[in-house]
Amino acid sequence: MEWIFHIGIAQSIFAAFLLFTKKGNNLPDKILGTWMVFIFLELAHMLLEIAHSPLHRFTSNFGFYSLTFGPFLYLYVCKLTSQDSVFAVRDLVHFVPYVFYSLGHLIFFTNRPLLSGELELDSGWFMLNILRIATLLLSLSIYSILSIRVIRTHKKSIKDSFSFQTSNITLSWLNQVTLVFIVTYLVLIINMLSGNIARTIMSTSHYIPAIGLTFFCFSLSYFGFNQPLLFQKSKIKQDLDDIKTNGDLDSSKRKVYLQKLNNYLETEKPYLNSELNINALADGVKLPRHYLTEILKKDLNKNFFTLINDYRLDEVKRRLLNEKYIDNSVLQLALESGFNSKSSFNAIFKEHTGMTPSEYRKTIN
Repeated sequence: MEWIFHIGIAQSIFAAFLLFTKKGNNLPDKILGTWMVFIFLELAHMLLEIAHSPLHRFTSNFGFYSLTFGPFLYLYVCKLTSQDSVFAVRDLVHFVPYVFYSLGHLIFFTNRPLLSGELELDSGWFMLNILRIATLLLSLSIYSILSIRVIRTHKKSIKDSFSFQTSNITLSWLNQVTLVFIVTYLVLIINMLSGNIARTIMSTSHYIPAIGLTFFCFSLSYFGFNQPLLFQKSKIKQDLDDIKTNGDLDSSKRKVYLQKLNNYLETEKPYLNSELNINALADGVKLPRHYLTEILKKDLNKNFFTLINDYRLDEVKRRLLNEKYIDNSVLQLALESGFNSKSSFNAIFKEHTGMTPSEYRKTIN
């Protein structure tokens, strides 16, 4: 069964290499790559322990790597969904428990003899493990809940920033991977209990978490590598001469900018881009993003998703009336008008017209 460790170790190293060398890699990619390194260290540590390697005496000093998994998950989710993704010194606070336990082991248990196949009766070592298990359980609960809450909050705000929805935008894949993370974490805790308190309960206590970690590593690295940065920084500076940086726009300013927005949408037709987001539109109109959001909310009573897809819908209707497109399928016209999938187009079309695209086409022919 040791082959499962070798697979997980190889995958974590390979994934870290790909993420760190990825073209245009961003902060979430770097966090994920570092996480892969710690998964490698955890698997290597367990492998050395079951192999009774002398190296395990050294790695035991820092073998609390699972305590970093919760913070890595939370930081990855936060930076991925943040409008201004930067790493702050305060982010390192999440790793204090790992540093605390590693230093404690280094100082008090460096020369502890490694016992094979027996319960370790040293009271200090026993208490350290109990505290580690409690901390790990607490970390599992807190960081999993926080990460899921961040993802849910992000999902609620999607229509304010994106004109389309995919699994990379909704982060539905990350929800599923988080569940795998929770299960893996629970298995790690069971492993500690069975391995350090009642070793006879589970003779293969290291293999089960190794399988979970390996599967988790594969799924996280696969989806993570293909996950783009959700929010690109706007190219428009916030200190334009004719824009106040604090407070809301007055009605006269909003009227001017609304006309500017409408002119841009009608002449440049940016909505034909199926992956248009509000930052790209803000750059095109040359207005800060938060002013666009204010105009949409106060003057149009719409969110960004509705505004852009209304324009796309009107574009489809215009093409359906144009004899030039008589031989084109409705789906082809929809894709050319900026919709990125048949299902989303059909849903939006029926919501606005009360009929399917095919039924609508029959009424105008």
